[in-house]
Amino acid sequence: MHHIGSDFRAYCSRRDEDNCPWKLHAYTTEDKCTVMNPCAHDCSSTRRKKKAKNATKHWICEKVKDWLIDDPTPNASALQKKLKEHHKVSIHYKRVWMGKDLALRQLYGDWDSSFDNLYRFKAQIESTCPGSIVVIDHHTINGKIRFRRFFFALKPCIEGFLSSCRPYLAIDSTFLTCKFKGQLASASAVDEHNWLFPILFWCL
Repeated sequence: MHHIGSDFRAYCSRRDEDNCPWKLHAYTTEDKCTVMNPCAHDCSSTRRKKKAKNATKHWICEKVKDWLIDDPTPNASALQKKLKEHHKVSIHYKRVWMGKDLALRQLYGDWDSSFDNLYRFKAQIESTCPGSIVVIDHHTINGKIRFRRFFFALKPCIEGFLSSCRPYLAIDSTFLTCKFKGQLASASAVDEHNWLFPILFWCL
């Protein structure tokens, strides 16, 4: 803010931080005071509090959904910074986390539904491919069923290993980095053409 005689100039408080062009120029004429405001804000309003309370989890969900489609691994802190860079607003960490959680549930489903779908998957495999092995191991905590382990082997893979593969199994696994940690493992063999032959998978 600058005041020289009858000339008054004001600038956005976020001019340096967000390169906001907003300014107000007022000066006194013989008949009245003329106020000019040629540029609009392109940053968060100076009347807002430091943390934007009007950014709901549903708004955040829509803004971060495309980012999570490209890469579902960023945490809430990374999304919080990205929202500030793109939309010029500071949002509480908890609300960003809630928006991210809502977006992931809309994109990939929630954990409870995914667990229930395991039993539908087991029933479908056993009815369409008899002889396959699908084992779902769970335990009960406070009266609620919780997932523990999952084992899956198709009958053609089992028969292919027994009839045409070397008596050798190679086991490898990768870490799961989602909400619930664990490992996704697989066992493969080598067939008569020296190609890898997948046999079974399990999650623990």
